[in-house]
Amino acid sequence: MITASSPLWRKLQHPLVRDLAWCLLSPDLMAPGAGCDTFNPGQQQAIAEQLLDLDHNPQPLEHWMEQCPSRRLGLIFEHLWQFWWRHCGDTRGEWVFNLQLHQHGRTLGEADALCWRNNELLHTELAVKFYLGLDAGSGTAAGWYGPEVRDRLDLKWHHLMERQLAPERLDSAPLPPHWQALKVRSALLSRGRLFYPLLQERFQTPDQQLLMPNHDRGFWLRCGDLQQLPEGHWQLLQRRQWLAPLRSAKSHLLDKQQLIGVLQSQLTLDARPLQLAQMQQENGEYFEVRRYFAVPDNWPAITGAEFRGHTN
Repeated sequence: MITASSPLWRKLQHPLVRDLAWCLLSPDLMAPGAGCDTFNPGQQQAIAEQLLDLDHNPQPLEHWMEQCPSRRLGLIFEHLWQFWWRHCGDTRGEWVFNLQLHQHGRTLGEADALCWRNNELLHTELAVKFYLGLDAGSGTAAGWYGPEVRDRLDLKWHHLMERQLAPERLDSAPLPPHWQALKVRSALLSRGRLFYPLLQERFQTPDQQLLMPNHDRGFWLRCGDLQQLPEGHWQLLQRRQWLAPLRSAKSHLLDKQQLIGVLQSQLTLDARPLQLAQMQQENGEYFEVRRYFAVPDNWPAITGAEFRGHTN
């Protein structure tokens, strides 16, 4: 596990390699349910050495990511992992990705990643998520929402464990005929961050059955409270920059008052929340130290009926 202060972030330079490093080595977000494991990418020191080599020769990764069919973070996350599994990780197994599943003429969805090795089948489902604690003091997962609210931590976890990773989901999967598995295992591979309310003095982590205790954390606050942000250097993030901690030049940064001016012009009522990074100077460069969300003053402007059951 690596955090924003880990030395590896001072060594890696290429943005795609940094995103891949975050996918591989950042903390798990959600805890697996009964009968399921968290996915173990391997020995961290060996992974770090491979990433440093890739940072010096990133062309294979660049070419691979050019083939990514979408700009959605979830698919980018999957595509980065697929590169690692096919080209860098333990390549002794055979992999199938995004396998369409059907049952009795009904489409069940896709299996994100299947690996067959030594007569064992590993089914892995991937998720990259960012949740804001609207009532973080309650200690439940029901008060943690995605930036656009229709996604909720507890609903997503139950969907993953009770549907996507349900053992019977692979019963009619069109697997390669030579995949004779003596054992079938399932694994949850989740990354992301929980954003706690900056101005709430006492808050607690949501349900430990759903969440890993060492998950990545940030803070969120409303547009009307932006003066409560710390002084310093800031960068407003595009959605594509939500993964790895930033490494940036000063020319891309804003001071606190400049940032507030930009945010106030963009965070009109019902606007989408914006993610930002607090940066710190080290040896002439700037590295991320903390991640935040800023939201409109009326967030979440949505009723329960609009998100109930929604798990994207």
